[in-house]
Amino acid sequence: MARRLRTRFWLELGLAALSVSLAALTLIRRDWIELFFSIEPDGADGSLELGILVVFVALALAFSGLARTEWRRSRAGMHLS
Repeated sequence: MARRLRTRFWLELGLAALSVSLAALTLIRRDWIELFFSIEPDGADGSLELGILVVFVALALAFSGLARTEWRRSRAGMHLS
């Protein structure tokens, strides 16, 4: 019998996908913060966007690692049954 993945896995996977999407948006359109919020917190030099890109990549790696751990935990439980 197959074990179901916990909600935690799907949440972590969704957050990883969101982080990757926002990182890609930042790479493609570096001025999205200025466009969306109508402010220029870094004086339009791109330093804030670079920092945000690093944060989104770190979050994507962290959430995907957590989801992988949850996936492996679920698969290990199948073999114990």
